[in-house]
Amino acid sequence: MRIALESNHSLVVGIDSAHLRLCMRAYFTILFFLLPFIGDQICRLRARRLLDKEGAPLVVMTGWPSISLVAEWLVKLRQLPGGWIGALVVLTAGLSFASDFAVSGLVKTVDFPSRCQFNEGVVIPPQSQVTWRSIVNPQQLAYRMASQAQTTSLRNGGRRGIFPKINADLRFRADETDYLGGWSCSVDGKPQDFPANTTAGTVQTALKGGGRLFTQSSHHNNSYPDGTISDLLFMSASVADTVAERWDIRIALEPTTRGKYQPFSLVPYFCQMDAPHVEWVMKQIEVQSTISAWVVSLYGELDDRQSSDVTSSAIEQSLNSLIMVGCGGYSYTKVSVNATQGCLVGQTTVPLSVVVLLSLATALFFFMVGVWCCLGVAPHKFAFMPHGLTEWMGRAIWEHMEKGERPEDGEIPPTEFNSWKFEKRRGGIELVRTTTNLYVLGNQTPAEYREDKGLLPQRILENDRSIREPSPPYDSEN
Repeated sequence: MRIALESNHSLVVGIDSAHLRLCMRAYFTILFFLLPFIGDQICRLRARRLLDKEGAPLVVMTGWPSISLVAEWLVKLRQLPGGWIGALVVLTAGLSFASDFAVSGLVKTVDFPSRCQFNEGVVIPPQSQVTWRSIVNPQQLAYRMASQAQTTSLRNGGRRGIFPKINADLRFRADETDYLGGWSCSVDGKPQDFPANTTAGTVQTALKGGGRLFTQSSHHNNSYPDGTISDLLFMSASVADTVAERWDIRIALEPTTRGKYQPFSLVPYFCQMDAPHVEWVMKQIEVQSTISAWVVSLYGELDDRQSSDVTSSAIEQSLNSLIMVGCGGYSYTKVSVNATQGCLVGQTTVPLSVVVLLSLATALFFFMVGVWCCLGVAPHKFAFMPHGLTEWMGRAIWEHMEKGERPEDGEIPPTEFNSWKFEKRRGGIELVRTTTNLYVLGNQTPAEYREDKGLLPQRILENDRSIREPSPPYDSEN
């Protein structure tokens, strides 16, 4: 499992974010489940220690209060229940809420640059294996894959250019290892204007005469039914098909779509390749035959021709793809050397704030365990003190019992609670005993049942008027 610290002070963990969130929420849940139990024991032991000294104030005998009780005390009494215990309750509640929101919202997956297995894809072969000259078809699948690989790399924060190998991995992000170089295109001078209805041949001659095109060129245009044309695009290379040398590209195009019978202008671009390791690919391409088919494909890729930067980028990407598939058709080839490529890999990030919350909650847990251990070893004079809801209920019952029936240890079992209720008597409310929960169990009388359970002494049951022994069975003979 990889754990690293990023520059933004976040921990990067090599665990799926969903699994890590589940583990962290489980940890916090268990922690905040145990803290109230430990806190309740601390409250109990602290009260006993105070009782041993100068007496325990009633306000410290609340047990581990809920956050709503703390709020009620602050409003009504302007103090925290249990003293500093109340402060721990507030801290625990705050950490509980904060950790829940922090883990849910801040622990997430973030993509980081890495290297991934390449497996299979389009690969530029070694120069020694290429013994032919090629005319590159822009309609082949390999060209579309090369163009998409550049788009994917840019979207993922990588580079655009010529790569030694490509595939359809949407995580692809080219880094310096993958980059062989690329084409660079820029506007080459001012736009050249032409009057309406100028023919393509006239435009081509003028552009060549002005040095805006090389000697050989190809062009594409849209036509109207009456023979007029628009959306002109010219493309030319600096060498002939039979020349095995590096070459440059000149392009001239209309930056906007125009209607019939309107004057127009063409913007010239000049493109050069800077990729020494693949110049041999360029030299074996029959470039004039290639661009005669390529010019139509290029026009379809120039969606936005008004921005020279966008136009230059689109031309560069098209020419990069041309070089990557310039050895002819394509085949899927397994790579045995340097079989990785740049990519994005999802990693789970844990912000520093979540780490701080985790540390505070853990430190609070061990602090309270330590306090519990320290208080628990001290001797105490009294075994029982009312503490918490059920024990205060038992204390109320104990106070209303006759002196002879009060348990010596002062503790009333919860099973006795159903024997008592509040009733309206003498203009007020009084806690009284009820016997509705007493019943005969097998052959036991209520008195015997209560004696077996240790609820009350037998001698008290015999004098209790609220309890009656069942009548003897009816004798039919008498």
